Amino acid sequence: MVSRYEVVAEEADVGRRIDAVLAAHLEAFSRSRVQELIKEGAVLDPSGQPVKGSVKVAEVGESWVVEVPEVQPWFLAPSDRPLDILYADADVVVVVKPAGLVVHPGAGQEIDSLAARLLYWARNQGGGLSNIGGVDRPGIVHRLDLDTSGVMVVALNDPAHRKLSRQFSNHTIERRYLTVLHGEVPVMRKVDAPIGRHALDRMRMTVREDGRPALTTFYCKEQWSTAALVEAVLGSGRTHQIRVHARYIRHPVVGDSVYGFAPRIPANADEAQRDLIQHFPRQALHAQTLGFDHPVSGERLTFTAPPPDDMALLIEVFRACG
Repeated sequence: MVSRYEVVAEEADVGRRIDAVLAAHLEAFSRSRVQELIKEGAVLDPSGQPVKGSVKVAEVGESWVVEVPEVQPWFLAPSDRPLDILYADADVVVVVKPAGLVVHPGAGQEIDSLAARLLYWARNQGGGLSNIGGVDRPGIVHRLDLDTSGVMVVALNDPAHRKLSRQFSNHTIERRYLTVLHGEVPVMRKVDAPIGRHALDRMRMTVREDGRPALTTFYCKEQWSTAALVEAVLGSGRTHQIRVHARYIRHPVVGDSVYGFAPRIPANADEAQRDLIQHFPRQALHAQTLGFDHPVSGERLTFTAPPPDDMALLIEVFRACG
């Protein structure tokens, strides 16, 4: 069975590579997945001819058909390591991803991942996961960075996957993060700044005029002498978005080795507190709240998870130092 998707170019797509445009319109598919489909000849122009991903969109209204073949039998090895499940039914499962666990492995990689744990869990339940993301990303509708913890929703079948992906694409998903930012943070700061790949370091993202639209609103919940507890609300879902926007306003996330800088230590911190702040091993960022419409019932569901122990301790240290 083949699933078909049609994509029509909009004004913002003109001049961009076709693979990037397709990935932007089809949020259920990563850019690497789109590139795989192009290589397989599964992306066709109106005449039925396969397209090349490197070709750029020439004008508004150009269209393509993406034919996604049924996924072949799994090669991702299931993992019986534990899952923190908040909710599960026949269509979705909501989990809390720990920091340090990759959402899905690269193709052919045999490492522990959230996807591998989900696959083991689903098989034990007598079911499966959606196939849209490919054999190495079963059920994965959205992602969190390796060292970001928090709530995620996973699709157990393809119809649920499509409906959830549409909500992410339409920005109707509620996504609230808890983070610790450097410096004196405004009570409220809305950052509407496009994000794209860094020109020199392709592993980093940055604010750039030709990037994709990105909106983050920061709300300061507690201000301390050298840092602040902040809620970040996403209005879009770009790679590293909160971390990039926090850096852009010169209040990077504490512990962020890519976009951050050396922390300022509270003057009254003792040796243990100083050591924790200086050597916090990851970005202090946690996806605390996720809200979405159930893909079958339409009921609005909202799930919240408190920050994990390491981040809770960091917050308490800053709070104690004042």
